[in-house]
Amino acid sequence: MKQAGAKLFVVLMAAALLAACSPAPVSVSSAPSQSVSVSAPSVSVSLPTAEIIPPYESPIDFYALMEQGEDICAWLTVGGTNIDYPVVRGMDNEYYLTHDAYGEWFAGGALFADMVNATDFQDPVTVIYGHVMPDDTIFSQLHLYKDADFFAANRTITLYLPDNGYTYEVFAAFPNDASNLLFEHDYTNNVQFEGLLAAIEQKAEDAPNDTNVDMDGVTAGDKLLLLSTCDNEGQSRYIVAARLIDRAA
Repeated sequence: MKQAGAKLFVVLMAAALLAACSPAPVSVSSAPSQSVSVSAPSVSVSLPTAEIIPPYESPIDFYALMEQGEDICAWLTVGGTNIDYPVVRGMDNEYYLTHDAYGEWFAGGALFADMVNATDFQDPVTVIYGHVMPDDTIFSQLHLYKDADFFAANRTITLYLPDNGYTYEVFAAFPNDASNLLFEHDYTNNVQFEGLLAAIEQKAEDAPNDTNVDMDGVTAGDKLLLLSTCDNEGQSRYIVAARLIDRAA
């Protein structure tokens, strides 16, 4: 019995020693989770800047002019001449033969657009009339275009409107009869428009000494400005013809 007790004691002691030598279980605590925010790099993109076009400002004070003359619709300047006047458009083609642009009686009249023309000057053909005067004013200097050298050197006409400015290029100067160039004509019809251009070319053959013509580039799609005055040397009218080549606005 004593031996059995001794063996049991030895066994228990060994178990205790083994338990003391065994590593204790390790509790692994994970590191606290962290939210990581990753920002994309900032990219600066330069977009093309749209060109800012300032609104058209007329060099002519039309507000002041229209307070003095309600029919004033434009201002005409013919390069190389003293023609630099307001233009009116009345209810007929008679009143401004004997009245100035401000409605006052004046033997020299005013420069006036034909009564059938629109005041925006966008008709296919616009006619402006004016007198020849003894003092070389109004439309007198249109006759300078009879000279070939003057014609070649002075081809620019400017027409100022309240909301735009038009530049024309002179392409012909010729004598004509007294017939109205607009009545009973429809120049929105290309056949009639081309007929007008052909008639202008014909004037060069009919009156070579008084006519200068350069039709290069003139087509039925152009907008024409015809300046008409008296002709004291033969037929009753003398006409300077120009085509629109540029708009300010």
